[in-house]
Amino acid sequence: MLCIQKTRIQYFFLALVLWVMPGHAFEPTNLTDCVMWLQAGTGNIQTNTIEGRVSQWNDLSGNGNHAYQTDGNRQPLYVEDGPNGHPTLYFDVRDFNNAYNARLLTETPLTNACTTYIVARVLDANEFGIVWRRLLASRDKNWFLGTYTPGTFYMHGHIGEVSGMPSRLNSSYQFNRTYTLSAVNNTTEQRFFVNGFDLTGDSTKNTPPGRLSIGSADGYSDEGDAQISEVIAYDRALTLTERQQVEEYLAARYGVTEEGFAGPVWSGASGSSSLWSGFYRPPFRIC
Repeated sequence: MLCIQKTRIQYFFLALVLWVMPGHAFEPTNLTDCVMWLQAGTGNIQTNTIEGRVSQWNDLSGNGNHAYQTDGNRQPLYVEDGPNGHPTLYFDVRDFNNAYNARLLTETPLTNACTTYIVARVLDANEFGIVWRRLLASRDKNWFLGTYTPGTFYMHGHIGEVSGMPSRLNSSYQFNRTYTLSAVNNTTEQRFFVNGFDLTGDSTKNTPPGRLSIGSADGYSDEGDAQISEVIAYDRALTLTERQQVEEYLAARYGVTEEGFAGPVWSGASGSSSLWSGFYRPPFRIC
């Protein structure tokens, strides 16, 4: 069988070409069991008539799993020109007060195997600096995808950290840069990815999130202060090929690149041989 190797950059441009070609546009609902698809756009939101903030983010999956917020103090702002020129929602922190973290809530729980994605750009407009941020979190458990105080990416799986020390210390994020964070749970293990790179440290922390909270979470002071453009959830664990399809679609749409990964990134294996240098990333392999 003939195998072709492509670098991530080559694959990004290939995905971009396929995405813009008529009749070839990928959508998250092309894959089965998509239970929620939130994409920022004027036709996909409902606004608070008094303050103009977003009270509901409409689900495009056809399942009616809209994200909502009835508290006007916690509703995000709609921004027409976000990452790569596409609309986004800004989950701000009003009056520099964590008690007013913007967040949207969902009702349908993810209780078994599942896959979640979020496209986010941390702005830090309130100048909180390098702090905990729950970008995609659980309403029911201590589960979240976000960032950690050393300025790194982080995932918590309710009973413990899914990301690991090596990955945290070698995968720094930057303000005003767009990233795709995702989690894949097959009930046996749960893995954490950023921009398609596996940053898992302990896959045994496999508790699913339950109901989701977008932008921040009740019971925690961790702010978001981020633009969030898209959130996708599947009621099953996607395969490697399927996961790459979603990541390529998001990378092409929002201009997600490898920049921001300074230094080695941990592959999830044990030992120093598992470190990917800042100059090399494992290429996708298409057979």
